[in-house]
Parts: sequence; C-alpha cells; structure tokens
Amino acid sequence: MPNFRFTFTTTDGQVKTEERMMPSEASLRQLLDQQGSVLIRLRRLDFDSTQRGLPGLLHRIKLSRGGQFNCVQLTEDWVALLASGLTVSDSIQTLVEWQQDSATTANSVLGSALQQVARQLNEGTPLDQAWQASGLRFDPTWLLSIRLGMQTAQLADVLCHWLALQHWRKGFRGRLKKLLTYPLIASSILILVLGFMLVWVLPDLIGFLIDMNAPINQATRLMYGLSNLMIQQPWLLLAGVVVTGLVTWLGVKSVGSKRIPYIGRVSLALERAYLMRQLHWLLAAGTTLHDAVGQMIANSPSAKRKTQLQVLHEQLAQGVPMPQAVTKNLDLPRFSQKLLNLAEKTGQLAPVMQQLADYFEAQARQQLDRFEPWIEPMTTLMLGGVVVWMILAILGPVYGMMAHVVF
Repeated sequence: MPNFRFTFTTTDGQVKTEERMMPSEASLRQLLDQQGSVLIRLRRLDFDSTQRGLPGLLHRIKLSRGGQFNCVQLTEDWVALLASGLTVSDSIQTLVEWQQDSATTANSVLGSALQQVARQLNEGTPLDQAWQASGLRFDPTWLLSIRLGMQTAQLADVLCHWLALQHWRKGFRGRLKKLLTYPLIASSILILVLGFMLVWVLPDLIGFLIDMNAPINQATRLMYGLSNLMIQQPWLLLAGVVVTGLVTWLGVKSVGSKRIPYIGRVSLALERAYLMRQLHWLLAAGTTLHDAVGQMIANSPSAKRKTQLQVLHEQLAQGVPMPQAVTKNLDLPRFSQKLLNLAEKTGQLAPVMQQLADYFEAQARQQLDRFEPWIEPMTTLMLGGVVVWMILAILGPVYGMMAHVVF
C-alpha cells in the first residue's frame, strides 16, 4: 500500500502535515473531504521521480553551479499555501518544513535559501529583496511578480498569473519539441549509417569494383569523394559543415525568421501572443500600461524588441494615443487598434490583452495543426531520397558489372 505525506488545513484553520498509508490518492482526498479538511499538498513518498535519474542529477548540478532556479514548482506550492489563508511568513515557514522533510541535495539547497528568506522577513527585509539575497538565481519576472504582488496586496493572484504565463510557454515549447523529435532522431540515425558506410564499407567496395572494371556512375563518384574527404581530411569536412551552418544562421538572422514561409507566421503569432500575455500579467497585477512597458523593457532579452518597447514607452509618456502607439510599435494587426480603442473607453485593458493573446495563440495553433501532419511524410521523403542515392551509388556499379558479364 503506498505511503503519502500530505499537508492540509483543519476545520479550525490549523496547518498540519501527516503521513499515512492509503490505497490510492483518491481515497486520501475523499477521507480529507469527509473530515472537512482542505488539502494543500500531497506527495507519494515511495515514488518521487522528480529527483531521481538524470533529470534530478542535472537539476542538482545546475543548483550547485549557481544556475537559475526553476521556481515553477515552488510557486505552485507557495500559491496553494497563500490561497489556504496563510500569511507570507507562515507560508515561507511551511515551505521550509517541507524542504526539510526531503533529503535530496536540490531540496537541501532550496531549504537553506528558504530559511534565509524567513530570517530576513523576520528582520523586516522586503520580500523581493529577501529572495534576491537567498543565494539562488531566480527569474527576474518572478521577482517582479513578488514585488508587484506585495505592492497590490494580491501576491497569490499575481503569482497565479505568472504561473499561467510560464505554463503557456512550456506548453508551446513542448509541442515544438514533439514536432522536431522524429526528424531529429531519423536524421541522426541516417547520418550514423551514412558515416559508417562512407568510412568502413565504401572504400573496400570501390576498390573491388575498380579491380573488376565495373562502370562507376556519378552517384558512386560523389559518395567516393565524400568517403575520401572523411577519411583523409575530416577537419576540412567539419569546417565546411560549420561554415554552412554559420552562413545559414546569418542569413536567417539578416532576413528575419518572420519572412521565412510558414515559420515566419508561427513565429510572429507566438511573439505577439507572448507580448499580450506579458502585458495582461502586468496589468492584472495593478500596474499602468506605461509602467508595464517599462518593466518589459528591463526584462526583454531581445535588443530589437527592447528598442520597440522603448519607443512605445516614450510615446506613451508624450501623450500619443495608446491604441495607435501600441498597434504600431508592437507590430499588431489593424483590428487590434479597434479593440484597444474600446478598452481605453471602458477601462478594461487587461481583459482585452487576454483576448488578443488568445487570438494570436489560436493563430499559432492553427498553423502548427496544418504543418504537423506533413512533418513525418516530408522527413520520410527526404530520408528516402538519401537512401535511394546510397543504393544507386553502391548497387549501380554492381548491376552494371553483372550486365556486362551476362551480355
């Protein structure tokens, strides 16, 4: 029978952590509901895959080297505690107790950081500064959420909006990775097979065909040239691959990914959706549009996007009409200006940003839905072409030699 550790609030408002063996998670939840308790956190002790294997090892190495801490799971637990009615100090102390229950290296590092945060809060240090001084590197937008949440006294709500933004990014990244998994695996296998053929099989085969006076076609000559290049001058071939990749990257960067067919439409829609979700997150946190754009400037990794946001920030300060400034500088379609005009009149700017984000997200999903069915057939055709070339290069001379022998 599995063993669970769970944290819950009792009917009199106390927070307790207990361990109990139950047939299933559903039965434990049902028991707590019957008692009138509110479940905050539930973890199965005999199965914790987050800290096992390669992912857990990489996470511990990243923390030990000062890498940026992934605070999504921490934020989910923290929001659950805040939503249950705990104060900020009590919720931090509860997080400390949870981390002390775990014996993993990653949790011990986080537990030490949480203890330091709790001590600094008791000394009167602002919450965002306490997290910054904890010794871990956090996402700047996460620290910004904490600062905005404390300013508006809506920390749980602001962190919920931040979590929604992170889950949205993770969802689209996961889908893109899924689309690229098959082409990458198939291409890698083909490259390994082709390299094996060129280095260990083809030289002996070509020598045999030459000794037998077999007719050599162009495909065989090309493959033989690649084989000699890989064997005699591998660094030259590697340099050619690197230069080709560099030229391709520079070409895409100079032209812009938005001008590439299909990829440009998906990239533009995702970029617009992310911008609108960022604005919605900041506006929902209680900031003005001018201040929200200023925060986005500070956290933008793209120099081009930062320049556009700076121009927008200046125009808003100069009194340029908000719908025109936002539509022009953020490269939004024309209909967006009408929605922003309506939002300006009604004062409901955050919901309109959410609607625009949903629209652009739907555009990106539509493009991905159109392209996804073609990924595997296109990859298969490409690999099939390479295989046909290999067959012509290897078997073509053999069949030619057999034809001369027969006739």
